Amino acid sequence: MALQEGRMNTKNSISWFELTLVTLMTFTATSGAFSYGMVSLIGLLHTLALICGFIVVRGYLARLHAWFGHVVFVAVMMVLLAEIAIQKIVGLHLNPFILSLLVQPGASMHIGISLPKIILLLVCISMLLGFGSNKFQRPAPTLNYRIALLILLSTSVVAQTGHALQYFLGKADVMSMRRSLPFFYAPHPFYIKALLTPILGDNGPNPFSAPAPSNANIVKTTKTAYPSFTKRKNLLLVVTDSLRSYDIMQNPGLAPNIYKWGNEGWLNLNHYSVSNCTHFSMYSLMTGKLPTRFSSAVAQNQPQGLFPLFEANGYSISSSEAVTLDWYGLPRAILPSSTARTTQNSADIGASDREAINNTIDTLEAADQNTSPIFHMTYLYGNHYPYSGLSKHAAATEHSSILASYQETIKRTDALFGLLMDRLEDEGLLENTLVVFTSDHGDELGENGAIGHASRLNDYQTKVPLLVVGTGKSQPRNVRDHTDILPYIQSYFTGVMAEVTADKPIILANCSYEYPDGFTVLSKEGRFEFSYDDGYLTPLSPQHTGGMAQLSALKLLTSAIAK
Repeated sequence: MALQEGRMNTKNSISWFELTLVTLMTFTATSGAFSYGMVSLIGLLHTLALICGFIVVRGYLARLHAWFGHVVFVAVMMVLLAEIAIQKIVGLHLNPFILSLLVQPGASMHIGISLPKIILLLVCISMLLGFGSNKFQRPAPTLNYRIALLILLSTSVVAQTGHALQYFLGKADVMSMRRSLPFFYAPHPFYIKALLTPILGDNGPNPFSAPAPSNANIVKTTKTAYPSFTKRKNLLLVVTDSLRSYDIMQNPGLAPNIYKWGNEGWLNLNHYSVSNCTHFSMYSLMTGKLPTRFSSAVAQNQPQGLFPLFEANGYSISSSEAVTLDWYGLPRAILPSSTARTTQNSADIGASDREAINNTIDTLEAADQNTSPIFHMTYLYGNHYPYSGLSKHAAATEHSSILASYQETIKRTDALFGLLMDRLEDEGLLENTLVVFTSDHGDELGENGAIGHASRLNDYQTKVPLLVVGTGKSQPRNVRDHTDILPYIQSYFTGVMAEVTADKPIILANCSYEYPDGFTVLSKEGRFEFSYDDGYLTPLSPQHTGGMAQLSALKLLTSAIAK
């Protein structure tokens, strides 16, 4: 990097302490992009560009004042540390979506850390780094900042050009690499095509991309005509956060009550939540739609789906929420203003879950004395990350692993569900109540190097239990994911069978703020993954690239999104 020997001016040079730390942390942050064959060279060039960018900015600012250089070092290290921590915790990158999570209500409970905690942590780290930067002043050989700037520009240009070429040629690996690479911003596919077509010729539309509807298109509000019910049963919907099917399938002893009531009704452990985060999956569960319309529904502020359907049929509607569901404006999309919401405020999540169950029992018992039926939703939170904090309410000992802690939360949730069902049975309330139990999404516990959810559309994050009690033991074939639940419930209460094709492909939507940033299509032909980037859908399944099954899945996905 054009190292020049000679007498050092520490005001204009970088110490070994700073250069070594930034280099190590940068490679750690970008290491996920180094496993994609030749396209990994793009990630390597981008990493070198980041390091040179630090050298150039730090060096030129240090010429104004030595402390300016230290400030740049501290700021860069804080950003890198935050990026690495977020990767390890939830498998995502430091981006506007993550920042939006930090300012949501109850962020500390939902993702284990909040903005004040991060600020406090980064302030402490900055003090230590600032002290170290000033203390360990053994300078590296003087760096020629002009040459460092030249390397920065050249590696950036080559990385961007390599990405553009690979994308233009339809190499799916480049998109997988890009999603693993932090701080990498590429031009819109439209501009890539516009720039390269005059050079390489027009090869038609990118064979591995197709335009998708924009989330900016807000559909005008229209008055919905709701069908009339022929049954007047109560409906109890119990949703517990982050309960994946995997553990219950591997060890039924974790959930004896779920299996017990599965024998009384029907239990499906191969059910999909549609998305891997709460606001998207709850929207799909309540509306029967993909979360591609979530932001439009919030902007309209006119609730859709199950709650308005039951309200229109004269039902009293209510909820018991262990933790508020007020994330990303979700209530504006699904909950009418008449909903009687009860939110628990205990810092002990286990206690909040128990209070939500008790409130549910009280609500159903009170409704039994009234003439109008009710639709009540119970939202439990005991399985959500961070799992260790859920042991505080009980005489539980520390667990040896995250998996053990998580499985303890499954036992507690199952016990609470069993308590609820036994109480309703003892009071004779089950005879006139349809009970639906499910989860909004699953979780990863380090199986693929990630902890939590909202990062990948695999079975750990999207396959959840679905239990229905009150309709007999026959399991309908057409209830396979959360978008099927509303049609099923509506057909049960109206007596009109929903027109759902058996064994239809399942479409999963990856979490983001307003609009999914990726999709997966599960069909008889296989599993097909797509990223959504600036209005384009791009396959992430190299083994299927260019095949008819891939193109068929792409066509099906664009059609489903457009609905």
